[in-house]
Amino acid sequence: MRNRRSRSGRNPRNGTLVFIEEKWATFFRRGNEMQQHLDRLERGIGRKRPCGMVLSSARFG
Repeated sequence: MRNRRSRSGRNPRNGTLVFIEEKWATFFRRGNEMQQHLDRLERGIGRKRPCGMVLSSARFG
């Protein structure tokens, strides 16, 4: 869990300022097994992926 500080934001519908309270948010940390699987996919080992599909471990970092 990570603490997200309070901050001000804007209501997207009408543009008014809103106060966003402090909160705890969950976050995802990949495990070694998932990282190894992603590495294999990027090197082309394992399942074939459709042409043009790019996998990047940066999305999971």
